[in-house]
Amino acid sequence: MDDNPTLVLSGSPHRWVLVAVGCGAIMLVGAAIGLSGHYEIAGWLIAAVFAYFGVVALRQARRPDHLLLHDATFQVLHMGTAVTRDFASCSEFEVWREGSNSLVVFDHPHDDALPNAEANRAITGRSGSLPHRFGVRADELAELMNMARNRAVGEP
Repeated sequence: MDDNPTLVLSGSPHRWVLVAVGCGAIMLVGAAIGLSGHYEIAGWLIAAVFAYFGVVALRQARRPDHLLLHDATFQVLHMGTAVTRDFASCSEFEVWREGSNSLVVFDHPHDDALPNAEANRAITGRSGSLPHRFGVRADELAELMNMARNRAVGEP
C-alpha cells in the first residue's frame, strides 16, 4: 500500500458533540430519577449507561473517522480501528436508502467472511458498507468510490 493516500475524507466531529450533548441530557434525567427516591436503580443505571455513551462520543469528536483512498486500496479508520480493502476485490459501490437513512454499500470477500454478512445482505443487498458518508452525499461518495475502483482495476 502506498504511504501517501491520494484522497482523505474525514467524518464530522460536530455530530459526535451533538451525540455527547444528547447523552448528557439523558444522563441528567437518569440521575434525577435516581435521586427522586422512585426507581433509583433504573435511574442510576440509565445515568451510568448514558455517561459511558457520552464519554465515547466525546472521544470520537476528538478523533473523527477517516476514509483514505490509495491507488489500489481504501482504508476506513472508524472508532479507533482500521480496515483496509483492495478495490480489485470490491463490487461496484451503490447507495442503499431506507427512509432518511442512506449508506454506501458494496461486496468484498473480507465482509463476506464476517458473521453478520447474511444479515447485512438481507437488509441492504450487500455484505459491506462504509460507516457513514464522510461529509458528502451518499450518491457523490458512491460515485467517487466507483471512480477510484475503476482506476485501480484499469476500467475506463
